[in-house]
Amino acid sequence: MPKRVLSVDGGGSYGLLPALWLAEIEKRTGKRCADLFDLIAGTSTGGIIASGLSIGLAAASLALLYHDHGSEIFRASLWNKARGLDGLSGPKYSAATLERYLAQALGDKTLSDAQTHLLVPTTRCDKEGGPFWFKSWEGPNFLLRDVARATSAAPVYFPPAVISPVDGEPMVCVDGGIHANSPEDFAALQASKLWPGEEIIVVSLGTGYEPVDVEAKADWGAADWVMGGLLDLVMICSEINAATRGQMIDYRRARLDVEIGGNMDDASAANISAMTKAAQKVIAGADFAAMLDLLADKVSA
Repeated sequence: MPKRVLSVDGGGSYGLLPALWLAEIEKRTGKRCADLFDLIAGTSTGGIIASGLSIGLAAASLALLYHDHGSEIFRASLWNKARGLDGLSGPKYSAATLERYLAQALGDKTLSDAQTHLLVPTTRCDKEGGPFWFKSWEGPNFLLRDVARATSAAPVYFPPAVISPVDGEPMVCVDGGIHANSPEDFAALQASKLWPGEEIIVVSLGTGYEPVDVEAKADWGAADWVMGGLLDLVMICSEINAATRGQMIDYRRARLDVEIGGNMDDASAANISAMTKAAQKVIAGADFAAMLDLLADKVSA
């Protein structure tokens, strides 16, 4: 039987989209994602989803995190706005609300508690700076709530995460999307190493996209780039690079994504409604049906 990999992109509040698609997959198959996929990878908001799925949480319950609590997570106090100049000299949001909901969802579970292979990136910004991958099957063990916090510590939006392995020294981390907003190709590579010679099938889920309209001017400074879409460009380039690098690995791929506008921290009721409608449109389409076909033998097993 082929080995199946789930990859979920980063994208802030737009994590609602893949969460809704995964909830529909679980509904139609009658199985949890932890049983459908041999490896689950996710970055940033996708890393939060991946962490929950890996311990058997229902995708529908993770969708509620975005639907019911997204506006709380992305709510800036007047103090935060004044102190950080709305993201120019400090994070737009406190991480306290996010951390509270991560603790409620993931409890004291660790990487070693994952019921399937889990792969989540973060970016270290301490003396050991650079890409870092949390792996459930090797390396130091971490609380899953710390894994989720570290991968989603998006610069501008949230402060860096200071976390420690169960036995080890602290590390300072920011968003994994800086180097792998789409972890698809890395996940496929790890799967090929874990199961050499086996066929690899990757289900890759996006978090919405729109053409980035950045009119780069010669006199733009740091503030212009930060507020003008630099992070959006990093995310889009990461997804394109993942698809390109993935061509060097022999695997079959099913990709779900949808064109939708808005900022990654827009968790307003209007945008939640727009995302829900967009997700349903994809569910009714041919790409979703084709993706389900790739899981058929896992469903019947």
